[in-house]
Amino acid sequence: EARIALGWLELRRGATAQGLQAFQVLDAQYAEDGRVVLGLAHAFAQDGRLAQASAALTRAAALLPRAADVLALRATLARLENDGAAAIEAAQSALLVDPASPEAHAEMGRVRLARGEYSAARTEIETALRRRPADWRVMLSAVRLSVAERVFDEATDRLVQAERAGA
Repeated sequence: EARIALGWLELRRGATAQGLQAFQVLDAQYAEDGRVVLGLAHAFAQDGRLAQASAALTRAAALLPRAADVLALRATLARLENDGAAAIEAAQSALLVDPASPEAHAEMGRVRLARGEYSAARTEIETALRRRPADWRVMLSAVRLSVAERVFDEATDRLVQAERAGA
């Protein structure tokens, strides 16, 4: 349990290599633990290894079939593969499973941002920030949104906050 939490902490603080290593070691020992496999999928995605992330996500989905976090990561991978429709569908599914999921709100915000839907993106990203205020990935999404909206003072303030959070 503590080693899983440590792996997630490494990923959340942006230490991708350490998080990936932690989840690879855990996966070798606990390949049937959905939390471990989901962490591995996140680590691969954060490292830009989308094919490996997708394979791990398939395993995680079999172990955690109704988990909002699995669906949110599916949305992330679809967005990274430029499949906006699949990304929105997966994020909506995640929010149906868990309307309070910060990951699902953040990813829906990123998808909306990529589509130029700034008002909807702001609503989702602000919701994610309220639920997980120290998540540097969500903070950077808020920075990107502020820049896209040309609200540069806000972008600067958010960037300072993200830097303080370890981004």
